[in-house]
Amino acid sequence: MSNRESEMTESNKRNDAPLESGELGASAAAPRGGGQRGDSATRVLQRLLWVFLAAVILATTLAVWALVMMSRGAGDQLERDGPLFSDPAPMVRFELTERSGGTFSDREFDDRISVVTFVFTRCTGFCPAMTQRKSELQAILAARPDADRFQLVTITVDPEHDTPEVLQEYADRHGADARRWLFLTGDPRYLYETVMARAFRLPVPSAFAAEEEHQIAHSDRFVLVDWNGGIRGYYEGLQDEGWRWLLEDIDRLAARMPVSP
Repeated sequence: MSNRESEMTESNKRNDAPLESGELGASAAAPRGGGQRGDSATRVLQRLLWVFLAAVILATTLAVWALVMMSRGAGDQLERDGPLFSDPAPMVRFELTERSGGTFSDREFDDRISVVTFVFTRCTGFCPAMTQRKSELQAILAARPDADRFQLVTITVDPEHDTPEVLQEYADRHGADARRWLFLTGDPRYLYETVMARAFRLPVPSAFAAEEEHQIAHSDRFVLVDWNGGIRGYYEGLQDEGWRWLLEDIDRLAARMPVSP
């Protein structure tokens, strides 16, 4: 056989030999036009998914922020000079029943600086902490030389249950001085619509079903009222900063209070 024929025979053998596994894998993995289009579509879908998730997170954040702002009540929309309102909001006329059975009207705010809160005796939420803070405030004010110029007022948001007798027991349990710390109740609709919504400009409470006990959603604000019945501020008294602001503003307001003849 000639050299030429020998070379052709070897070439034909190599062409007819099966591909090695590495060569087969490389051939199968070679990119094609259809694969490129599939990868591009996948990337587009991933981007759309991230955009959708970002929109959901943003919407949730805005909804939570809106609920927080609504829960603050109308009072927080008033102008402040520092934390103390420079232009006190006037209070509408109202009358409620004190735990002693006597009548308490808005005129009882005259000639005194008052701190008002709204709780209910069956509360298992933040009411106990609010009442404890109120007890601390009673001790702070009682130690002042001008203690008679201050009063604390607690108004129930569960008037159907919190009768004067129930409020009396609650007040005694928390060491409330009857001369300086008053507890009020009244007709539910009147208390919600006239006293809370109109007089104090706070959200009207709403009942909801808890897992174990009846609960009422209501404001946790401490309301500072001046000697003319003007609302001077709303405070998150359970927070350190809000508590500090309240104590500072009581001092500032007392310094401005006219001296009785």
